[in-house]
Amino acid sequence: MPVLNKVKFLWLLVSLVLALGLVVTACGGDDEEPAPTRPPAPTAAPTTAATSAPTATRPAATAVPAPTATPVPPTPTPAPQFKRGGILKSRIEFTPSSAPHWNLLQGPINAAYPLYQPVLSTLVQLNMTNLNIDPDLAQSWTIGADGKTLTFRIRQGVTWHDGSPLTAADIKYNWDVMIKDSLGFTSHFKALLSAAQDTRVVDASTFEITLKQPSNSFFRTMTHAVMFNYSPRVSVQELQAGKIVGTNAYRWAGLEKDRKVELRAYPGYWERGADGRPLPYFDGIDWFVITDSTAHIAAFRTGQIDAFDHINATALVGQIDTIKRDIPGLVSGAGYDSWRMLLLKNRGALVNPSVRKAIQIGLDRGSFVQAGMGGAGLPSGYASTPGDVLGNWAPTMAEQQRLPGMNPATKQQDIAEAERLLSTAGFTAASPLKITMYVVSGGVFATEAEAAATLLNRIRGLSLAVATEPSAVHNQRLILGGDFDIIYRPFAQAIDDPSQTIGLFWTTGASRNYGGWSDAQIDAMYTEQESTTDEARRKRIVADLQTRLYDSAYYVVLAWAATPWIRKPEMRNMPLGGSFVNRGRSDKTWIDK
Repeated sequence: MPVLNKVKFLWLLVSLVLALGLVVTACGGDDEEPAPTRPPAPTAAPTTAATSAPTATRPAATAVPAPTATPVPPTPTPAPQFKRGGILKSRIEFTPSSAPHWNLLQGPINAAYPLYQPVLSTLVQLNMTNLNIDPDLAQSWTIGADGKTLTFRIRQGVTWHDGSPLTAADIKYNWDVMIKDSLGFTSHFKALLSAAQDTRVVDASTFEITLKQPSNSFFRTMTHAVMFNYSPRVSVQELQAGKIVGTNAYRWAGLEKDRKVELRAYPGYWERGADGRPLPYFDGIDWFVITDSTAHIAAFRTGQIDAFDHINATALVGQIDTIKRDIPGLVSGAGYDSWRMLLLKNRGALVNPSVRKAIQIGLDRGSFVQAGMGGAGLPSGYASTPGDVLGNWAPTMAEQQRLPGMNPATKQQDIAEAERLLSTAGFTAASPLKITMYVVSGGVFATEAEAAATLLNRIRGLSLAVATEPSAVHNQRLILGGDFDIIYRPFAQAIDDPSQTIGLFWTTGASRNYGGWSDAQIDAMYTEQESTTDEARRKRIVADLQTRLYDSAYYVVLAWAATPWIRKPEMRNMPLGGSFVNRGRSDKTWIDK
């Protein structure tokens, strides 16, 4: 069976040259030593020739007498490879307080997750230097000839922070939480791991997963950086009381609610640094609770924290120039791993495809990016990152302009066509379709929603009103109540793969198909691309599938957002940027001062 040695993830590849100055790739490498041989991940691909989807294409010196004597300068001291010691200072939005905050396998993912990346380990991880799948708690693995049996050899000599040895049964415990609801809740990973059929402990150091069918996305999903392994010897009650026992480079050392979380180096960590001693290089990490964006920026400027976390990245928009003047040598960059989308409900006038298509082609996405996002984004109608920023599945922006409604030069014609479509459904300037667009209050998203509504209201026959609501009320409406016509919402992908967007939102019964749509053609195409073993065929089918999503307009993608990040120049081996990337382990990060 064909296999892939490298797994590409959008949010790890993309980089944006900011006009402001020095920029590096969105996620830098953090490996300093040769990595073990990586067994490959399974391959799978689709089955249809691309029809209307645009296909991305990646496109003699004058002699001078020598002086009689030349002083020999002293040999420069080489730059250090690393330095040990010190406390990394970082920021967290809040301290954990509820069950989903403590157990990230339950979900949904929340802003507390960076606390756990240095403490809890994953089975496999993404190597951010070469984009291979690397071992973590799994030292090696094999894939059966049928593509349905994954066998993992668990790393020997690993201990939990309480001193107990890691076993295959510990790994099974966490996988059963994700795919079998063994702790009484349905994990947010369950839908992503739907190809899993069963788990088995072969022996104390061997763990096995069997799949229902070969899956292109399964192994990729396993590199999700919050697919943590929790100690089965810590009860649910103890976990929610703040007892965190992991196997990673830092141990949980203390929590001052709403003020500070302390992590300290675990002396028994299995991996060695360049000097042969156990990692990490830092003595610990202090997380300071800073809820306000202005205070967050001030803390970075004054040195209270060493890096600006991506969770509050929107606060940096329009600020980086000023911060650079304050901090010479500031390192900055941006990634594209989140998108803005209108969720349309399968009810009322939106059941009519002409109404949905009018919204799809009538919206001026370029103007939305400028007015709503301050220019910090890429206008796009596709559910995958544009090829301009090294996305694997969507065409470039220039190629997307071949789609109806995507070419700025023909926007007036597109609006006229949108008005014609609305009129066929009975909606005109005199009798418009009146719809409420719900958005969470506070932050930038309400501003973005207002910009989108203003642009859509230029289409005669539409009348959108924006309603802001607190996060708890908004989430209740979205997830449990379902009482909406349109919701404006940001989303982020963990992996540049159709499973993270199409599979979660557009397939029948998917966990984030909040609009309740069902399209047999989309389901069939998605299933085919997920299970086929022909990589080129998979590319073709996903191209067709993306076009089908755009034409159906069940949900309307508006843009992919730039996620800026910054760090001080003395911070070394500190990869930043990207949602849910394993950049937060901080085991090989050090400070050059």
